[in-house]
Amino acid sequence: MGFLLRDKPAKVFILLKGKSTYLSDIAKETGTTYVYITHLMTLLQ
Repeated sequence: MGFLLRDKPAKVFILLKGKSTYLSDIAKETGTTYVYITHLMTLLQ
């Protein structure tokens, strides 16, 4: 779970706080790729 302290995952969690949105929107707003976001969500499940 050390990956949660990195910059990209932290940006994703800040964006997700209090709202639901599409993975592509999360990737766009956090400056990451769709593939990165889907992999991160898979790790969190």
